[in-house]
Amino acid sequence: MESHNCSTNTSYTADWPDGPLEADELFLRRTRFLIQRVLVPAVVAVGLVGNAATIVVLTRRRMRSSTNVYLTALAVSDLLYLIAVFLLSLKHYPGIGSMDTSYFFYWRFVRFILWLADSMTATSIWLTVAFTVERYIAVCHPMRGRLLCTEYRARLAVLVVWSFCVLATASVPWESYVVWHRDHTGRECIREHLSWLGANEVYISINSWFTALGFMALPLLLLAIFNVFLINAVRQSRRARRSMTQNEPNSVSQHQRQENRITITLIGVVALFLVCQTPSAALLVYRSFVDETKVQRSLGNICNFLVAVNAASNFLLYCALSDKYRRTFLVTFVPWCYKAQSTALQRTGSMYSTHSDFTRTTRSRVGSVYLQVPKASNGAGAGAGASGGGTRLQRTASGYSSQSIGGGGGGGGANRAQDRPSPNRLAPPSAANGNGFDGHE
Repeated sequence: MESHNCSTNTSYTADWPDGPLEADELFLRRTRFLIQRVLVPAVVAVGLVGNAATIVVLTRRRMRSSTNVYLTALAVSDLLYLIAVFLLSLKHYPGIGSMDTSYFFYWRFVRFILWLADSMTATSIWLTVAFTVERYIAVCHPMRGRLLCTEYRARLAVLVVWSFCVLATASVPWESYVVWHRDHTGRECIREHLSWLGANEVYISINSWFTALGFMALPLLLLAIFNVFLINAVRQSRRARRSMTQNEPNSVSQHQRQENRITITLIGVVALFLVCQTPSAALLVYRSFVDETKVQRSLGNICNFLVAVNAASNFLLYCALSDKYRRTFLVTFVPWCYKAQSTALQRTGSMYSTHSDFTRTTRSRVGSVYLQVPKASNGAGAGAGASGGGTRLQRTASGYSSQSIGGGGGGGGANRAQDRPSPNRLAPPSAANGNGFDGHE
């Protein structure tokens, strides 16, 4: 150790290479520069904003559900992972990368940052498995889902996953250490050393296989299997809905549509996860059989970048696939924009929900709700049918008031008595219930 020359110390600085270099060294330096100093800061910036917004949105009262408990925990773990990734990328900048003694504090604690990154990666993987299994139970076994898919059980599962992943990776910071070194010329530098644990061949072998199987192969296999089941369930539901719509257009419930939307959103999350995580898993398994090379280190930079992209992209999927997430996001962060959209909707009179099997048509607007009363063959209903009119429910400061519209007829009072919608139908859009992104039962 004393004979080490600081001028030959390991450098992680990722400058753009110039001059003649071997092909593998050139590839390594270029990937380090492009990924660690160009792409990672941009992805981390987007991911931090997106995951922070997701945490705020999914913890709103109207968004509470068992599925959103998992997605909130996933956003937290992704947020922490992105912070760790950015801190680790700093060692590829000049000064820190040359292991100058001015940055001894950073190098002393970088091993704990690596632990944070590994534990949050493992947590995200198993949280994705957990909410995929929960969605499978809710979709394919709905009766059991009402008992098993609760917020309390979701929080308990999140706690178990976090605890297991943090403890399972707790040996990472003890695999190496750094020392403040002074060479024979009086120059000072920082040196990295493997600890007795990090140099132990048995530990290295067991840890490599445990990580490859427990945090890569097994969860990815489970995700692939359950995702196939979910995709098949959504396809069957859509076929059934088309069949029902042809025969009885009003027979498909809004709850079923919401369940399908939630499932499609989570399928998208899992699909992105598989695309971004599979290369890292394959490289990890490959490294278990061969010694590491510069090409593998270059590929490792690319695979780790894909994992960072995955951690930063869920927010974009939620915005693209979930109507309720978008609405809640607008109400929370840009309420003036949401009000402007509501005003435009009121002026255009769009947003119709028509069910031709019944003669009643519901038109939802900010100011009022119109109900066309069905025709009847006797009694007061016959009077209403003869009038050809309906009932208008006008929203006021104190609630709703009903007025007869259209035709003349003495059936207006009967219409108001018989066809007044239930309180749930009169609730404003923000109070709608459902599951997952679209509410909770």
